[in-house]
Amino acid sequence: QISRNELYKLFHSQAVENINAGPTSLLDTAQAEAYLADSESAYDASQRIDELTLMRLRTSFTSEMAQQLEKFGYVVLENMIDTQLLKNARRDMEAYHEEGHLKQNPQALQGARRRDDVIAHVSSKAVDERGFTSLAKVIALLRSVPFVVQSACNSEWVQDLEVPHEIMFASYDGSGALHQSHRDNLPEKGHARDNGRVVTAIMYMNEDWRDGDGGELRLQIDERIPLEDDIDMRQFDPWNHQKGKCVTPYRFVDVPPVGGNLVVFKSREIIHSVVPIRRQDFTRYALTLWVADEKNQSTFTYKKLNFDA
Repeated sequence: QISRNELYKLFHSQAVENINAGPTSLLDTAQAEAYLADSESAYDASQRIDELTLMRLRTSFTSEMAQQLEKFGYVVLENMIDTQLLKNARRDMEAYHEEGHLKQNPQALQGARRRDDVIAHVSSKAVDERGFTSLAKVIALLRSVPFVVQSACNSEWVQDLEVPHEIMFASYDGSGALHQSHRDNLPEKGHARDNGRVVTAIMYMNEDWRDGDGGELRLQIDERIPLEDDIDMRQFDPWNHQKGKCVTPYRFVDVPPVGGNLVVFKSREIIHSVVPIRRQDFTRYALTLWVADEKNQSTFTYKKLNFDA
C-alpha cells in the first residue's frame, strides 16, 4: 500500500507556466493532428447510434448542464451506461489490454510532465471487427456527445465541431499511477502549438471503483487565489504542494472515475490532472474523445504520425 506522504511526493505541482503552456512540444501537436485527421461532423457522428439511445443522451444533457458547461467550463453526467453494457465493455477493455495493444504514451517518453498511463487509439469499427462489440457501442455513444453538447449549448464555440473516429483508451494501474496538471490545448487560438481541441469528453469504465481508491479526475475550477489564514484548506488541492513550500492553492473538483460517469469540459480552459491510484489491485480505465473546431483544422502543419498501439 502506498503511503499518503509518498503520493504527495509523486504528485507535487509543476511550475504554473508549464501547466498553462498546453501542449508541451511539437510532438504533442503532431500527435493531435494524427488523431484528428480522420473525422466527421458532430451530427454525422451522432447518427452511428440508434435513435432511442441518442434521445436518452439528449434528455440527460439538460439545459442546466449546458449552462454549467458554458459558465464553469465543465459538466459531469452520471450513469450514462447501463449496468450490463458497462460490465461487458469493461471485459472487452480488459481483453484488449491483455492482448498487449496499450503502450506508453509518447509524451511520457519526452519527460515534459509525468504521466503514467498506457494508451491505445481505437475506433468503434476496429474494436467491433475484433469481436469487442460492447466496447464498440460505448465508443459510438461517446462520439455522439459532441452533437448533444452542440444542440444544448447553441453557442458559436461549438457550432463547427469535428469528431475523430478514434478515441483514446487509457489505463492507469495501482502502482500510484498519475497524470500531472495540464490543459488539453493552449488558451489562445492560432498559436504554433494549437492542436485544435475545443471539447474534451471522458467516459469512465470502472464498475469496481470505491471511495479511497484514488484516480479521480481533478478539475481546477477557478483562477489561483491568495492563501488567507481563515480559509479552510480542505477546499484546495492537497496534492499541489512541494516539500517545504506551499504553492498558491486553487479550488478544485474531484470527479470519481465511476463506471458510467461522463465528464465534458472545455479543452482550452480547464487545467486538470489524475490523482494517484491508491489501491494496488485497481486498474483505472477511461475513454477520452477530443473534439476539434473545424475552423482550426487548417492550422495543423505537421506530418501525420502513427501513434496507434
